[in-house]
Amino acid sequence: MKVTAERIMEERAVIVSKENPFYALIATPVALFYDTEMHVKPLLVQNFTNPSKPIQRFKELYSVDDAITIINETPQEASIRIAEMVWENANEAILISNDFEGYKLGINIAPLASYKNIPIFVANNLEEIRNTLENLDVKKTYVCGNIDGYGNFIKFESIDEIKDFMIDFLKQKFGGVKYITMANPLDIKKPKVL
Repeated sequence: MKVTAERIMEERAVIVSKENPFYALIATPVALFYDTEMHVKPLLVQNFTNPSKPIQRFKELYSVDDAITIINETPQEASIRIAEMVWENANEAILISNDFEGYKLGINIAPLASYKNIPIFVANNLEEIRNTLENLDVKKTYVCGNIDGYGNFIKFESIDEIKDFMIDFLKQKFGGVKYITMANPLDIKKPKVL
């Protein structure tokens, strides 16, 4: 199936709260996506009550006045709002369960959303996002974690499955893979001091 996605808006800077790690996943294809070329804008993860000096400096130096912000909403609410704001339609989407297992897998499949210019949804169950999937005319989904698929779907059970899928996808899209970068989902947990 050829991916078709029409955006309402071009790439846009996004500033997300550091309070929820899913926000950055949802925002990834908003700030960075490919069609016939690459489109890139900043994606900032910020403490909104006490922004770091580098974030403040960045915002002073670069225009992010029209940035989309994600703060104080559930990942499901943010997913729906962002998808409806950015995409007119998209025949594919990524679905991630709103739990650690979903995040662990989702952080590794998120680049696919940028490569395909498709939205990422995070939810507790499919019913929370079904109407938006229907409105966007989604036909195929990539599923991570304990959530049902929608339409035709590929469900990933492990990081290795995602890695293999991404390598094959990148070979098809770009004719080869010179390197692949994977993320560590454990980086969101504070280490225990013994």
